[in-house]
Amino acid sequence: MGFSWGATAGIITIDPRFFSPSKGGFHSLVAVYPNSRYWKEMRIWRRITDVNITIPTSMLAGEKDEAESIDVYKELQQFVAKNIYPLTVILYPDSYRKFDEKREKHSVTVNNMTLTKAHNKKAHEDSIKQVLSFLSN
Repeated sequence: MGFSWGATAGIITIDPRFFSPSKGGFHSLVAVYPNSRYWKEMRIWRRITDVNITIPTSMLAGEKDEAESIDVYKELQQFVAKNIYPLTVILYPDSYRKFDEKREKHSVTVNNMTLTKAHNKKAHEDSIKQVLSFLSN
């Protein structure tokens, strides 16, 4: 389970192009607000059709997260619906980055980008349920 860049690192480690599952690896992955804005730039997935997820994976993100590319998540949801991949993408409306961190709404500047971080109780509680359900399967 990884958050932000840790989630991105998890996505890289489950891609068979980078690491071979036959040499060990993960059983499953929970990626909470991975940095989807940078996937193409980092050559993780240049196109959604490059996605090759072979283990159960759950991604969770806030739809108002300025550090993310929500369009990428929505495209992933559509792609997964048409293809057989063990991937679930959960988007939380009205949620910013760090929806799971119990802090007041505030802004930070990272890599010359100002973004909002804010706790969303409903999204946070649901994300806990989603992760526990995912890991119990």
